Amino acid sequence: MNNLIYNELLKIVKQKLFIAPCIILLIPVIILGRWDYLDMQKVKHAGKDWKQELIEQNEKIQQELTRGNLSAKRLQDELKLNEYRLEHNIPPNTRHSVLGFMNKCADLVPIVSLILITYASSMVSKEYQWGTMNFLMVRPATRTEILLSKFAAVVVLYMILCGILALFSLIEGLILYGFRIDLYPTLKIVDGEVIEQSVILDILKSYFYQFLPVLFFATIAFTLSTILRSNGPAIIIAVVASSVSDPIAQLLSKYYWSKYLVFANTDLRMYEEGVPLIEGMTLGFSVTMLLIYIALLLFLSLLVFKRRDI
Repeated sequence: MNNLIYNELLKIVKQKLFIAPCIILLIPVIILGRWDYLDMQKVKHAGKDWKQELIEQNEKIQQELTRGNLSAKRLQDELKLNEYRLEHNIPPNTRHSVLGFMNKCADLVPIVSLILITYASSMVSKEYQWGTMNFLMVRPATRTEILLSKFAAVVVLYMILCGILALFSLIEGLILYGFRIDLYPTLKIVDGEVIEQSVILDILKSYFYQFLPVLFFATIAFTLSTILRSNGPAIIIAVVASSVSDPIAQLLSKYYWSKYLVFANTDLRMYEEGVPLIEGMTLGFSVTMLLIYIALLLFLSLLVFKRRDI
């Protein structure tokens, strides 16, 4: 089984076209780094003391709140964060550091999702297109092992792509900020309270929270390509599903039963903010639902793949 997974990964990494996803990941990191650098320079040229600046921001927020601003919840959270920073001497520009930049680049995982969907949709279909499926069948491995090894390669590929993204963000961060690695905590509002969190833990959580949702949409592409023997429709359907996931979840959130739909569980980061989409939902519940849907899609793939004539 391990050899099958290794061979699947070699097919991907050894292709000259594998440079394409690396470039696709590098470009937004460079663009984000450019914006981050300009923002840092703007802060430097302003020459204001950050404490005085936060005090002025708080005064403006108070004025907005007295006017009945529609974004009252967001403004109140911002006010709490500013007051906490002033009280505990935590500057707001901690994002202008190597770890701060890496944390920001973790938000680029949706690009990894698009790349993973593309590869997942071709794992099986390309074997039919190249006429190499018969060669796989003569191996001692069973059809179940062959298909599961391809899916396992998709999982490992996600880790590789995220590793490449993290490496690019680290290199870009070192270029921009040298070896300035501030260990100030990141601040979050959870259940109306300000909590401190290690920036390194925050980075790891960002990748963790996005892992299963990304894997689910990649599994859609994987399953459809296995059934249809074509990667085009698989890519389109998986990308559309990932795009409409949040709007559908919001639209159906007024119904309690909608928490059992997969779309209501594809944003795990809502638990970091302590605001689940539907009351009673937990991180464990959403993870379980995602695993169930992924398992069902894999079962459907195996069912079709094992019964199909090659």
